[in-house]
Amino acid sequence: MRIRIVAAFLWLAVLAGHEVLAQQAPTQSPVVHADQTVSLSLEAAGADSVIAVVYQFARIDTVDLARGEGGVWQATFGPLDPGYYLYSFVIDGRSATDRQNDYRTKDVWAILLIPDDPPAFYEEQDVPRGVLHHHRHRSEAHGDWRSYIVYTPPGYATGDTPLPVLYLLHGGADGSDSNHLFWEDYGAVSVIMDNLIADATSVPMIVVMPNILLSAVEARSLGFSPRGFERTFGAFPQYLREELVPAIDGAYRTRTDATGRGIAGLSFGGLMSLAAGLTHTHMFAWVGTFSPYVPPEEPGRYSPVGQEEFLQTAWSAARASLEHGEVGQPSKLLWHTCGIADGLYDANQSLLGNLSRRQIDYQSRSTDGQHTWSVWQEDLRAFTGLVFK
Repeated sequence: MRIRIVAAFLWLAVLAGHEVLAQQAPTQSPVVHADQTVSLSLEAAGADSVIAVVYQFARIDTVDLARGEGGVWQATFGPLDPGYYLYSFVIDGRSATDRQNDYRTKDVWAILLIPDDPPAFYEEQDVPRGVLHHHRHRSEAHGDWRSYIVYTPPGYATGDTPLPVLYLLHGGADGSDSNHLFWEDYGAVSVIMDNLIADATSVPMIVVMPNILLSAVEARSLGFSPRGFERTFGAFPQYLREELVPAIDGAYRTRTDATGRGIAGLSFGGLMSLAAGLTHTHMFAWVGTFSPYVPPEEPGRYSPVGQEEFLQTAWSAARASLEHGEVGQPSKLLWHTCGIADGLYDANQSLLGNLSRRQIDYQSRSTDGQHTWSVWQEDLRAFTGLVFK
């Protein structure tokens, strides 16, 4: 068994492959051992090679599995630090999910949790549980069907008090109709909110997680072209203002004042939440931007091939709004964070300079970490501990 460190964003090659429906061995996979090492296994009797791709944003480890008796391939690796990981198999060059693992995303990734002691805030605990609601509706702004999920806190069904609402935006991703699930699948939002509400870190709130990118059909034709940007960045504020917020207020018991609404996002979603929040201060009094995508000085340094022009265009539009557009000061809080080891850290300091020049007040914190889910989960904990109080 050997572990190879490969460059960030090679996971796109895994997503591009067709999933192999491998027969699973009658063994448990994954197995997390007491020393935080992990064992993976699957049955692929006719395979010549099996590799496990273990993914945390900005780092990918590949692990070679060894063939055993009965065509069962196995590997043990680690130890791994506590936290969430994604992994998939590559069988003779084709991607496959671990069907022995009940916790999987809608693509080829399976979810691996290395527990902490005591349990971390992102781990399931014996506390009252909220409910996830799945929705899909027609958007005139986008010209397609949009999916979103809504978290309601414990006790919502039997309560009568209007609750504040946080709109939580995902980051950049491949063209998929399941992007709205990223915060839940990768970030464990419902588990985190259950725990934070139970220990009174956060007040009970509704959390709305929409798909902010292109539909799968449009992504195949437009991709990361300028037209794709226009359909994404240009349509979202209208969709948010005229369709999504009214739909939520019509279907749920919500506060409808600005101090009862917040918007936040990570990476590309952080850029979107910043732009939307500062241009809709009459709707959102609380704005959070987690590691917002601001292009680094060296073109192509951080973005996979094909996304650079799209993201540069998005940043140019957002920067124009921040420097010259009709932007306002959120009445309660503008909160920014970025990891010190993030490849976007220096560019984010320039962003803060732009805000200061516009005399927009903000709070900012620099954390350890990179452009990773562990950072964004901590950001969510910190931000939700501040809002609606």
